[in-house]
Amino acid sequence: MEEDGLTPSLQKTEIVVLTTKRIETCIQLNVEDEMIQTQKAVKHLGIYMDTKLTLWEHIQKAADKVVKTTTGLSRLMANVGGPKPSKRRLLMSVTTSILLYGTEIWADALRIDKYRRRMAGVQRLGVQRVACSYRTVSEPAVLVIAG
Repeated sequence: MEEDGLTPSLQKTEIVVLTTKRIETCIQLNVEDEMIQTQKAVKHLGIYMDTKLTLWEHIQKAADKVVKTTTGLSRLMANVGGPKPSKRRLLMSVTTSILLYGTEIWADALRIDKYRRRMAGVQRLGVQRVACSYRTVSEPAVLVIAG
């Protein structure tokens, strides 16, 4: 890098060991007399990649972000006398976009029930707002009602 005139900023450097093997992934590396600790996950182009390539970290972070966004949008949409379902659907499309960002990369991870349940639980919050339903309505029913 020095031959090309590039110098890395060691304060901004993040290192993650990507492997499916059962080895220690939290290690310290010495780069130019400075110790850098490897991370459990790193964000690259909006996708969090963890050491075991399970993408659970990404699903958790995306779900948490969607919960915050849904909560904020829910304050705009009262259950009684609020916007019509078409406007509610439009507002909640924001959360769908956040939730589905980078699906081409992590879609295979949804084969695991734990990951799928986390995504479905978050989606349910938004769908309940679109359908103006209560928490007691079943998930399949509220998904059909909300369209």
